[in-house]
Amino acid sequence: MFEQHRSIQLSVTSLALLVCMTLPGWSLSASAQPAFGGPPPGGMSPGGMAPGGAPPGGMPPGRMPPGGMPGASGPVNGKAQALFDPSGDWVALVTQDWRYRMVVPGPGQYSGIPLNLAAKQFADNWKAADYTAAGKACAAYGAPALMMAPTRLRISWQDDNTLRVETDAGQQTRLLHFRDPAPGAASLQGDSKAQWLAPPLVMNFGGGGGPSAAPAPKYGVLRVSTNNLQAGLLRKNGVPYSDKTILQEDWMLNSLPGAGEYLTISAIIKDPEYLRADYYVAPVFVRESDASKWQPAPCTLTAAR
Repeated sequence: MFEQHRSIQLSVTSLALLVCMTLPGWSLSASAQPAFGGPPPGGMSPGGMAPGGAPPGGMPPGRMPPGGMPGASGPVNGKAQALFDPSGDWVALVTQDWRYRMVVPGPGQYSGIPLNLAAKQFADNWKAADYTAAGKACAAYGAPALMMAPTRLRISWQDDNTLRVETDAGQQTRLLHFRDPAPGAASLQGDSKAQWLAPPLVMNFGGGGGPSAAPAPKYGVLRVSTNNLQAGLLRKNGVPYSDKTILQEDWMLNSLPGAGEYLTISAIIKDPEYLRADYYVAPVFVRESDASKWQPAPCTLTAAR
C-alpha cells in the first residue's frame, strides 16, 4: 500500500528546498517557488523566479566543473564522488496530485498542468483504447511522467558512472549517466546526464583569527537533465508532451529521526509545443528495508499502475 502522509511530505520537501536554495540556479520569489537554471526565452519564468549565475571567469559556487567534484582533480567517477547513496528500494509517498495518480483521471481533468490549446485539443480527442491497440500503452511511463506514478523504485549502480533506476509500475528502466551518454534514437526514457551538486562551502571565522574553509559538505543534490525523448503522456487521460520536452530534476536524500529516509525529486518539465509555462512536480519516495513488496506490472492506460 502506498504511503499517504501529507505532513511528512511537507517536512521532506521543506528540507529539500532549504538545501536547494543554496545551489546555483535557485532563488525565491514572493511565491516561494524554486527555479532551475535560467528563465525561458523572453524574460522571467512564472512567479518572478530569477536564475543563478556564474561569477565572472568561473563556475557558480558548488557546480561540478568538467572532470569531477568542485575542487577535485581526476576523471569523473559518479559513485566515488557521490554526495549520498540513493541505491536501494523505495516506494512512492503519494500526496501531491493524489486524485490524478492513484485514480485514472477522467476526460477534461487537466488541473495543475499549464497545457496550451494544442495540448487541450489533443487530450480532448484522445482515446485510451486507440493507444493501447496501437501498442502505445507505455506512453504514460516516459521519464517526464514516470516518477509521478504510484510505483516502487529499485536503484543500483550499473557501473561507477551509471545509476540504474527501475520501476515496478510499467517495468521501466532509467539510466542516469555521469558521462555523456552515447548518442542514439529517441526513447521513452531519453538520455539523462547526471552530476553531483554541493552547496557552497561555509566559511569559518572563529577560533584561529582568520577565515578557513569548513570541511566539504556531506549533503547536496543529484542534478539530472534528460532530453532525446519520444513523445508521450503526462497523464493517462491524454495530456501530451512532445519530443521537444526537456526534463530537469534535483534528487535529494533526507533523513527524519524516527521516520526513515526520503528521496525527494524536484522536477521541472519544459515543452515548447504543448506547455504554455514550465510544469513543476515534486514526487517523494520512502526507503524500504528490502524488495519483498516489489510487484512488476506491465504498462496500462486504464489503471493507476
